[in-house]
Amino acid sequence: MVFILLVEDNDDHAILAQAALSSSDGMFHVERAASADECLAMLGKRVYDAVVLDYSLPKKNGLEVLQDIKEIRYDAPVVIVTSHGDEKVAVEAMKQGAYDYVSKSDDYLAKLPLVLRRAIETHEMTRERAELQARIEESEERYRDLFENANDLIQSVAPDGHFMYVNRAWRETLGYSEEEIASLSLFDIIHPDSHAHCMQVFQRV
Repeated sequence: MVFILLVEDNDDHAILAQAALSSSDGMFHVERAASADECLAMLGKRVYDAVVLDYSLPKKNGLEVLQDIKEIRYDAPVVIVTSHGDEKVAVEAMKQGAYDYVSKSDDYLAKLPLVLRRAIETHEMTRERAELQARIEESEERYRDLFENANDLIQSVAPDGHFMYVNRAWRETLGYSEEEIASLSLFDIIHPDSHAHCMQVFQRV
């Protein structure tokens, strides 16, 4: 079941939108808020998969409510509903972080379920990518900590001989600071007789 919060003060429009969404494959469960305050109160009590936000609301317009939603960092896509021909509002809504907009044209109720499905799917993919990236960064951090704190001397060297990375044991054992290492290459610290062999190794990599 997909939970949708419909923010609409007009009773007739709300009934039509709820009917269109509720009859769409039975996947949407729609709850309604009739004002900005009611919207924020309901967002504080339940996790919704998406918010359908009408632009014309009492006291606050949809763009102002959108900013309120962003300020509380609510993690759900917001679709703005505008009056037909109100493209400037739609563009501003997109700039402020709305996922998409739908204008109240003749096919508005037919478009709304499609837009919501796309919004929810895209939002879920974006969230999954962010979670994957966070896990990758966490794994890389653990990997760096493992090598930095290892007792063995570990180094990573570029093909030109410059050091890309050396761990703490390497620095402390050989007595070089990080600043000195930045200006050195492997050829500066190994015996000249080993230069040719190292060059051959680098050429094979």
